[in-house]
Amino acid sequence: MKNASDFFKQACLNGSVENQLVINIPDDNSGTVYQIFNDEIVSESMKLTQSLCDDSDLKFGGCIASQFEIEITKNVDLTGRGISVRLYQTAVMPTYPGSQTYPNANDSNEIVTYPGFTMCKGYGGKSISLFKGMIYSCKLSKNRIIRKIVAYDEFYWIGTVNCTNWYRSLFENSSTITLGKLWEELLKKFKFRKAAAIENLTLPANDLLLYMTDDEVTVGEILRQIMEFSGCFCFIDGDGFLDFISFRDYNQLENYEIYHYYIDVETQDFTKTGYTGLYITGFDDGKGLYYFDSSSDENFYFLEDINIITKSYKARYFDPEFQKIKSLLNSYFSVIYDPINLKSEYRSWVELGDKIQVYVTWVDLEGEHTKIFNTMVLSRTLSGIQAITDEITSNAENIRYTEEYFDKN
Repeated sequence: MKNASDFFKQACLNGSVENQLVINIPDDNSGTVYQIFNDEIVSESMKLTQSLCDDSDLKFGGCIASQFEIEITKNVDLTGRGISVRLYQTAVMPTYPGSQTYPNANDSNEIVTYPGFTMCKGYGGKSISLFKGMIYSCKLSKNRIIRKIVAYDEFYWIGTVNCTNWYRSLFENSSTITLGKLWEELLKKFKFRKAAAIENLTLPANDLLLYMTDDEVTVGEILRQIMEFSGCFCFIDGDGFLDFISFRDYNQLENYEIYHYYIDVETQDFTKTGYTGLYITGFDDGKGLYYFDSSSDENFYFLEDINIITKSYKARYFDPEFQKIKSLLNSYFSVIYDPINLKSEYRSWVELGDKIQVYVTWVDLEGEHTKIFNTMVLSRTLSGIQAITDEITSNAENIRYTEEYFDKN
């Protein structure tokens, strides 16, 4: 969650917000940076979709490309160029005599008080980064005045790169490498710009020995498999840096963003419960392996398509390396959350992976009721500019995969 002042948050929720979008598009040939501001943007045409997981049920791994769309009136060819999008916010809070005491101008250089209202520049007057990537297409309207830009982040461009030859070269001097070595060499080879958390990231299975698979592999597949096997999500943040979120300690986090008010909400009548075991596929003999904590009710996480890790384990039950897999994964999948689809006004300090708490109130013949839903931001879509709406989705299916299910299938 971004660090924003309490007054700015209060002003955003109880007042109004002025948003200034600044789009920077560098020209690699001339060195010119084209800047696009609100007056060159078709009203409310911005749309930004970001996801850790957009499946119908919880699936670790991530590596989902963010998509940015907008319509502009600037007369310049933009296809194939880089793009970065930044947002400046100023919150305006009306002040009425005797209603509340607000900070005065001497308390912060962010806040200026005028007769009847108080203005607060968000994040100390600095912008926040919404998106960084490359333009995929720039379509002209019939009158050739409006250009619709569609752009994707680095996962779209690098994720599909076939890296089979490079992957196999890692095994030229040895029949095995460690998962940590694969992770290290991948980041080094493909030059991802890394967030601070990634720079010193030690994955829990770093010392696991891997055997080469004969399958073709891509950069995105290697990243996804490593992250899913580690119980994490991998994503590209708004500044274009590779980052990750680990949910292994998710239930111990106490910092919720609370939503009392919203535009619309849809909920489910169940809570996604934590997993107590794993069903792993992809072994050379074509059979899967399941195991679980016998002290708990069975509920398996279905771990498939991780051939880079499991394809060459023939002696599944006896290989000491595979025993590491069991001990590593057995405690990763304890996330519990309420599935929800929430539409609200944009809270710029809320980020992917944050925990949110939604208060849903309704009235029936027995009176007024309130239920609290505890969930997380797995996927979100921002729409608009001056009146940005935020549609947050946390999907889940009410399915319990048990030992009997896998015996029958």
